[in-house]
Amino acid sequence: MASRRVAAPPPPTESGPGGAPRAGRPAPEPGTPRLGQPSSNRTLSKPSVVPDPASTPVGDVEPGEANAAHLADRIEEELELLARNVDILEKLAKSPPIGIIRLSEALGLPIHKTRYSLHLLEREGVIQPSADGAVVTDRAQEFWGSLNRSLDRMTELIQHLRARAAEHENRSPAGRKGY
Repeated sequence: MASRRVAAPPPPTESGPGGAPRAGRPAPEPGTPRLGQPSSNRTLSKPSVVPDPASTPVGDVEPGEANAAHLADRIEEELELLARNVDILEKLAKSPPIGIIRLSEALGLPIHKTRYSLHLLEREGVIQPSADGAVVTDRAQEFWGSLNRSLDRMTELIQHLRARAAEHENRSPAGRKGY
């Protein structure tokens, strides 16, 4: 006659609707208040004071410059991404097909950032995957020309914005009211 194994009883569980145990959830310690039940031990906390973002310095930014810094930070991050994509494209153009791990090590980048840049470059059509790694396509030449034209336009726009910012920086705030 075969003997039957008996499993150890499961840990105590919290009761579900109708008193049935809820599987997988351990029972709370006795005396622990449950969510939705009043407790004499609970105290209401005072509402916290939220600082005004315009008066809170961000990094090396002065209090009044916080909002402009946030806008500029986003643009700066996008430019850093563009620079990373250019670095990767240059590395791929100068070497035989290279895999993501060797590429990230060669450029000193984390693998996830390298993978994302490869994805963006592939979506643009300037690289394509191969069995040995990513390779540059014929569209890379178009990319370099387009990048140069875009950078020229951005340079003009940055110079224009810099002149306008300097003009406003030297003005006194007197005479301005409200929003």
